[in-house]
Amino acid sequence: MIVFRTLGTIGLRDNQGRDVRTVLAQPKRLALLAMLAMSPHARCHRDPLLGYFWPNHDPDRAHAALRQGLRFLRRELGKDVIFNVGNRGVWIDTRAMACDACEFERACDEDRLEDALDFYLGDLLPGLFVGDVSPEFDNWLEAERVRLHQRALTAAMGLVAWNRARGQAALAVQWSRRAMSLAPEDERILRTFLELLADEGDCVGAIRAYENFAAALKRELGIPPSALTQRLAATIRASAGIQRPTSEERWRSSGSPPALAEGPST
Repeated sequence: MIVFRTLGTIGLRDNQGRDVRTVLAQPKRLALLAMLAMSPHARCHRDPLLGYFWPNHDPDRAHAALRQGLRFLRRELGKDVIFNVGNRGVWIDTRAMACDACEFERACDEDRLEDALDFYLGDLLPGLFVGDVSPEFDNWLEAERVRLHQRALTAAMGLVAWNRARGQAALAVQWSRRAMSLAPEDERILRTFLELLADEGDCVGAIRAYENFAAALKRELGIPPSALTQRLAATIRASAGIQRPTSEERWRSSGSPPALAEGPST
């Protein structure tokens, strides 16, 4: 089976496990393959493809370019992968080519959340740039990246909730870490992580995570965590008898020197 990797990395391997370098070296045809693979039921009407990839061509030239691109993909991938649906459609036989983005979505749909997150290794088609295409293609790609990322985050938080409800705190912490890696700026996820660590008795770890977050927020945006997050950290500190860090400790964690008190002028 041909394996098409699109999440977190871009890869395409044939039935013998060899890279299909000829396709990987052509961004537009690679993007065409991705759009075909990710269409509902791996079926796509030809007209949107013409508009996405050859917006400046007249209809005859655009159709000819699409036919040429499909012939190229069939030649490089084999004749049992891409088929025509009448005169207007194109479809991919998913028994001949597996796409990780499609497997990820199928696992999400079937509530196999751990399997889904095994597939999700990062953004869709990272670093892909396709020149001479319609802005609608760039919009499609960005929208798909956001949508798949949100599905991954929802899956991670679903696993947090499922394991937390069943008292499996260690697994809940594990999936909470994964959720934080997907949305490191989301304080709601941070607060869940802090609560889980505190419930596990790791208040020191919770406060360390809070301080790291606060330092990064100050360094990148120049703002403190929300009042709600600060109150949660204060509650965890108080319950464990942990003192607030000194100004020097805050300096070391944030990278900003402590303010010096002004002495009397001489």
